[in-house]
Amino acid sequence: MISRACFRFAESMSTYKLPRRDLEDLQMKRLRRTLELAHENVPFWHEVLDGVDMRPDEFRSLEDLRKLPI
Repeated sequence: MISRACFRFAESMSTYKLPRRDLEDLQMKRLRRTLELAHENVPFWHEVLDGVDMRPDEFRSLEDLRKLPI
């Protein structure tokens, strides 16, 4: 069975040669997923995101992170 670390390493190698735009799209997709999980499961992040009136799926760029009071 492949460990999670090995899977992550293999996954990172598959993104190694992606064009910059595709890599940025993948990073935003992963960021939105992380924010979704945090919003659903962590009361602090639920309050922070609701406080700035943004849902995780509304994040479109890294500039949107500036809206967070952190």
